Amino acid sequence: MQKGWLLLGGIALFLMGAGMMEQSIRQLAGRRFKLFLKRSTANPLKAIGGGAIVTAVLQSSSVVNMFVLSLVGSGTMKMRQALAVMLGSNLGSTFTSWMIALLGFSLDLESYALPVFGISGMLMFYTANDSNLRLWSRSIAGFSLLFLGLGFMQESMQTLVQQIDFRLLRGYPLIVFFIAGMMITGIVQASSVTMAITLSALYINAIDMYMAASLVLGAEIGTTFKLAIASYKGSASKKRVATGNILFNFITSIALFFILRPVTDFIHYQFASERTLITVVFFQTFVNIIGIFLFFPFLNYFGKFLDRLFNQETTLDYLKKVRPEETDLAMEALEQEVHTFLSRFNALSSNIFALHFHHDVVNEKQKTDFAGKTSIELYEMQKRHYGELHAFMSAWDAKGMAIADLERRDQLLNSIRNGMYAAKSMKDAKSDIDHLSNSSNDAKYEFYLHLQKHAGEFLQHFKTLKSKGTADANELMNLYNEVQDNYQKDLKSLYSRAISKQVDPLEIATILNVHREIISAYKSAVFALKDFLLSSKESSLFDTSPGFIR
Repeated sequence: MQKGWLLLGGIALFLMGAGMMEQSIRQLAGRRFKLFLKRSTANPLKAIGGGAIVTAVLQSSSVVNMFVLSLVGSGTMKMRQALAVMLGSNLGSTFTSWMIALLGFSLDLESYALPVFGISGMLMFYTANDSNLRLWSRSIAGFSLLFLGLGFMQESMQTLVQQIDFRLLRGYPLIVFFIAGMMITGIVQASSVTMAITLSALYINAIDMYMAASLVLGAEIGTTFKLAIASYKGSASKKRVATGNILFNFITSIALFFILRPVTDFIHYQFASERTLITVVFFQTFVNIIGIFLFFPFLNYFGKFLDRLFNQETTLDYLKKVRPEETDLAMEALEQEVHTFLSRFNALSSNIFALHFHHDVVNEKQKTDFAGKTSIELYEMQKRHYGELHAFMSAWDAKGMAIADLERRDQLLNSIRNGMYAAKSMKDAKSDIDHLSNSSNDAKYEFYLHLQKHAGEFLQHFKTLKSKGTADANELMNLYNEVQDNYQKDLKSLYSRAISKQVDPLEIATILNVHREIISAYKSAVFALKDFLLSSKESSLFDTSPGFIR
């Protein structure tokens, strides 16, 4: 039982070490890695090389694949390049296996790993936060933990072999090991851990090289689970990339499983010189090279297939079936779209302030859009909605529009622009709002409750006016003046608290900044509502009203 815990502890140390290395290297050269990957996608062949290099350095194909997912989701990277990067990333992930096979079993791991970990660990705690020396120390400490964990796994395996008759495993079909590799990798979310366990078991002859090769093939599929989960609720483009990676690994692994024995024998006797560890790592590398050769010539066709499999999603509810040249229909649909767009600001703000009131949704899709989403997801949806609305309005030919329609279009464009400013300001304030809401300082927490109360009042007022569909300038000016008056009152309250030392003077700057962001969001929201509810003439008069400050 004790050796079972030692195995589990070894896996945990291995994961911690890999995580520390990856985080440190990302901070040391995160931007350089990203720029390198972007430059490397000029053509698919370079993209494969770039994906392999970055994965080998970061020691994590999952991190690279998640980064690719975000680039595709933002439209920065095209599907063909993304698929090529993932093919390269699969190949780069074998670097860890080579390192383990060539160094991990030929050295006394603990005698080297412990001193390195001790020195680098002490440096971590005696150097400045985020300094390069601290990050390098953290990376080296992670590297030593990785091998220390491998040493624990070896030790536990050696004892387990003496206590358990592993020869019984040889009676099981290879498909059992294939499934085991898939499940282990799916649970720990790291194929390198599965490889470390596999190579440790192979080193002490607990399993043979065919069983090990089966575990490797299963791990190739298991490593795609994390990407599948990350893309589950994502955009269509993210689903395409994740599905592409799953199909790459699944098809390659299944195909090679049926010819596993002859391929393993060929590698073993031609390249490995009877060393089973090298055979298995060579086999893993061969699997990913075969994947590149199988799919690289067909990346364009594969991308088109994935495009058909996942239709492009849109945030538009009303304009998606209307053409810009259908002016009357388009204008009516646009009014409804802007109403929904402003409702998104309401949903985002109430989420950030943990407010719970019903949004003015008009269909089931909007309920799904607003319900159960994080503030980041709501903000990303609002950005996509803004982009699609802006693109639609830009496609409108002004020559064919009546003056009144042209003025209304420009008003609605101003409305969504200010609505986006409001959402951005609210999103930027989120981290400081969270800080206040979780503060142990009573004065800071009370100020958060005060902000939350005002947010509820403002958002309810905002929702009521928007739902009416019409308003006069006085109503909107009253809302604007209310925001201004509350801001001035809050400033006086904050300064008095600072003087009375209820709040640390050094923290006042943070509180003032978050307060200003929130007020900016409210003002932009009023401007958005003004252009949505008022006529062009009333809107112009509003801008020149006494007390109005743009």
